[in-house]
Amino acid sequence: MITAFDGAEGLERARNESPDLITLDIMMPEVNGYTICGILKSDERYRTIPIIILTGRDGEMDHCFDPSVAPDAFLNKPFESQKLLSLIGEFLD
Repeated sequence: MITAFDGAEGLERARNESPDLITLDIMMPEVNGYTICGILKSDERYRTIPIIILTGRDGEMDHCFDPSVAPDAFLNKPFESQKLLSLIGEFLD
């Protein structure tokens, strides 16, 4: 597991480490989760890395992504840890 303090560090670490899966919060300092997801999904090198967006915001705006840069899944907070583990398992099988 790799963690980051803010969105800018998270983006840098994702580019340097090429993880198997990424979880992103929407509300992060420096660079938000929407932007990070769009940057990674629009880059051929990282496009296939599954991204799960974790959000405390419940609304239509959280699901308004261009399909070409959309995350692979959303999980609204609060969530049960088993639900997150189940999603991770689906993407890593």
